[in-house]
Amino acid sequence: MIKIEVITKDPFYNLKDLNCISLGKRAKQSNKDPGSISERANYYVDCFVAKHSTIDTMQIKIVDDHCRGDVIGHIVRSTKKQPRFVVQSKRPDWNNGEKRKAPDEEYKLFASVWTVSSFMEMARQRLCGRAAEETRKWVINCMREMDKSGDPLLMALSLCSVPNCVFQAGCPETFQCGKDVGISVACSSSILRERYRYYHNKFIEVSENADKPE
Repeated sequence: MIKIEVITKDPFYNLKDLNCISLGKRAKQSNKDPGSISERANYYVDCFVAKHSTIDTMQIKIVDDHCRGDVIGHIVRSTKKQPRFVVQSKRPDWNNGEKRKAPDEEYKLFASVWTVSSFMEMARQRLCGRAAEETRKWVINCMREMDKSGDPLLMALSLCSVPNCVFQAGCPETFQCGKDVGISVACSSSILRERYRYYHNKFIEVSENADKPE
């Protein structure tokens, strides 16, 4: 089971305050009670799409209590923007002499801490059609958990996490996956939000949440 939480205290107010500080002012205390979930989610999406430097002060924690070893290996190789990982040890001398298994036969408790940017960077690689299927499924499952969480930051992060071909409006790989994932339709728009929404609706969304970002 995958569990995801925002570990930044008062994330909306703090992000708003940091953005205001960059303009030479402070956020109003009223931003600590900022309105509807959808209003907050849309503010986050605006910041995430614009790649403001302040978004990297927002951190999330993902804990998977039954993650396959080879998937863990693929995820921990995603080091852009410096995510942090904690993996259950399977040393024989710590586990009553139990022998190690092949990575695709072994399941472990796995925790990771991400900034908003580091998760989006990882998703750009691991949502690719050329990525290992089990790893791609793990990322999609994380995004679905975010999508149905009701937390505006997590819902916005789910919407803004896309493969490289959607992010760049075309595949950057020399050897392309050749899979029909509807990317040509997604990339027909020059508006990032429209591309992200198309991909999200087609592959990620599992609930009709009235508060979802637009």
